[in-house]
Amino acid sequence: ASWINKDLPIWVFHGTEDRSIPFSESESMVAALKQMGYDVTFTIYEGVGHNSWEQAYQTEALYDWMMKQQLD
Repeated sequence: ASWINKDLPIWVFHGTEDRSIPFSESESMVAALKQMGYDVTFTIYEGVGHNSWEQAYQTEALYDWMMKQQLD
């Protein structure tokens, strides 16, 4: 991931009951990105499957966060 701009914030959403992509994969990815110095927010949806985007898009804070982002 060294080619990713470290100033680019990342927000990961994952459901603990995802049967398509194991939850542990996101846990490992987030831990690795944080260890490399990336700004990562990780939101966990307990009991949610692969459709975690439904809850993510209902999170008002997501839209506020998106609107604050800009590339320099």
